[in-house]
Amino acid sequence: MLSFGLYLLTGLDKQDIIYFDVQINCFPSGGHIILQSDQKIQLNYFLVKVFNEILRIEEECLKKGEFHNLSVREMHVIEAVCTANHTVGSNRSSDIAHALRISAGTLTTTVKLLEKKGCLIRKKDTADKRIVRLYATQKGQRADRAHQKFHREMVLSVLKALPSEETDVLIKALNKLEAFFERL
Repeated sequence: MLSFGLYLLTGLDKQDIIYFDVQINCFPSGGHIILQSDQKIQLNYFLVKVFNEILRIEEECLKKGEFHNLSVREMHVIEAVCTANHTVGSNRSSDIAHALRISAGTLTTTVKLLEKKGCLIRKKDTADKRIVRLYATQKGQRADRAHQKFHREMVLSVLKALPSEETDVLIKALNKLEAFFERL
């Protein structure tokens, strides 16, 4: 299958750009063209835009605060370690990598950086020396609290902007979206 985008400018403003995603299935019998509906275009734009905006805002907030030397990825590793240590989750490095959907190698590299920055420590399991457990230092716990505060404030801002009925619909839709992405 061959996929490409075609942009048509109808004016000078961004909202005047029309995007058509054309997919051509390359079969011996020929191809057919599928033009996306307005809903598909809007949903794709929304998912990409919102995801990127949240990451951008999160990165900006990190750069302004006490933890300006941490990346969003590093903050999410700290968050996963703190969550595992405060719940029934496992703080084994392999389980943290699995929870974050990253490779063990990527986690190891990030954990080494976070150890140097004083946010995490690694310890061998006392019963099985092959297992490495991860713990947040006091600095790591402070970083996690600051990160949680950012998310609470973001959620409160969204809740203030939406009527209760729209919030309920949004939550139902996001639950379905999460389930869809979990299956991928």
